[in-house]
Amino acid sequence: MAKVISFINQKGGSTKTTNAITLSHGLHKRGNRVLLIDTDQQSTASKAYARALESGFTVADLPSVISVPRETIADEIKSYRNSFDYIVIDSPGSLADLKIPAGVIKASDLAIVPVQPSPYDIEDSAAVVEMIHSRREIADGQPKAGILISRTKDKTILGREIQAALEQFELPIMESRIPDSEVFKQTAISGGSVFDANPKKHPKPVDAANAFVDEVLNILS
Repeated sequence: MAKVISFINQKGGSTKTTNAITLSHGLHKRGNRVLLIDTDQQSTASKAYARALESGFTVADLPSVISVPRETIADEIKSYRNSFDYIVIDSPGSLADLKIPAGVIKASDLAIVPVQPSPYDIEDSAAVVEMIHSRREIADGQPKAGILISRTKDKTILGREIQAALEQFELPIMESRIPDSEVFKQTAISGGSVFDANPKKHPKPVDAANAFVDEVLNILS
């Protein structure tokens, strides 16, 4: 039975899609059967999969990807749970249609809210955090949830203002930090992920991505 991990945030530029691709590729490279579900109307993750095949990747090199930009996603995921070890969901970039993100949260075992280390970006994520809390209140504390801090600069230390903004969400803050590195963009051009980069040339982003995968697996264990 697959574990479902979703990335959800209505804030633009929160690296939601990048992190969903990173996690799905990282899990796949560890020998897991992984499905990446793209629920965003822009279909960014689906387009990345198409680019990967055009760039020379094979189907075996990649996690499976499907597009499900519909409010029935919670029910549709049930048909895939027995065919995969992990299902990763890239949620919509907008809360205009609340039924889709609500369905994503309902289907998740772990809901991750990626944010940039800025008090303004964090505060703009409040609506989706409230949706997660609402679901947890009626579902015996499920799904598990965490705040993922992305696009961190070298030697980033969370200031008091940022720490206070994070604490108001009353959700665990993940230990992983996703650095602001061009390698994420460079590997995305060919439809790949940071795991396709040379770890000797790009040790920090590759190590950070691996640590992130480790932490997700630990949370779900």
